[in-house]
Amino acid sequence: MTRLADQAAIDNNRAISCGSATPPTGQSCDEYPLASSYQGGNGAAANDRYTRVVPLSANNSQGGLTSAYDDYYRVLDTDLFFVQAVLADGSTAW
Repeated sequence: MTRLADQAAIDNNRAISCGSATPPTGQSCDEYPLASSYQGGNGAAANDRYTRVVPLSANNSQGGLTSAYDDYYRVLDTDLFFVQAVLADGSTAW
């Protein structure tokens, strides 16, 4: 993926992916590809965007971890990065 650092563009990507849906209290829309990537929002075809309603605390926690990673490793706008899925048992998908 490619890092997107512009907050207005990130917000737009999230709005495109999540639409106008309002999750229940304590829940939030989680999108993939990440809104903070150039592949988020309209960067992916509509049939290549995925959303799920997840606990708000989990979504906020993951967003914080991603932001901290970007800051610590200086992942800047247009820098490439990889996403690795980690399963519930701690194993990786690949």
